[in-house]
Amino acid sequence: MKDNNGFKAYMDECRKYTAAIKYENLFFWGGWVCEELLAISQGIISRLLAEKEISLIKDILSYIWSVVDSNDKLSPEKSRIYLRNLNDINETDLDRTDYQENALYELIISIDAIMNFAVSKRRGFEYNLSMAVLNAIDSKLQDDDQDILTDEGFNEPILQREIESQTLILRLMAEKKLDSNSKKLYR
Repeated sequence: MKDNNGFKAYMDECRKYTAAIKYENLFFWGGWVCEELLAISQGIISRLLAEKEISLIKDILSYIWSVVDSNDKLSPEKSRIYLRNLNDINETDLDRTDYQENALYELIISIDAIMNFAVSKRRGFEYNLSMAVLNAIDSKLQDDDQDILTDEGFNEPILQREIESQTLILRLMAEKKLDSNSKKLYR
């Protein structure tokens, strides 16, 4: 199988769109991606994490959506506390070759990136968030001896749906500020 230029073209387009996300939509982007990762890992999360860790993840997601909706002003101190507590979760034991476990791994890493941004105000995490769901999907395709970098894997419906969803939401974010009412949009 030859390498796929379709995936490379999508990644180039994604880099362009994610770099252009306005500050007002950065937390929305993070929350939107994390909601999908949480949905994918929902079937195994209680088996792999303690209730306290699950609660922390859900609290952080609620905080992100509250910031998006401006119900809760961004608090660097609160973000630091969340970040410190998040560091207590050991994601290194998760099986990155398993679809759901990899999604959980990507969720923890993505939430960490968002909280780091909340504290530092340094951009650069946006593109990695777009890759988080794609990485989870790639682990699912690998189980079927496919790869997102090949024509066959790139054209798999599960990957194409995610690419279409990301493209639509990224284009919409370029036009307007989104709120938590849109957190399941295109999903």
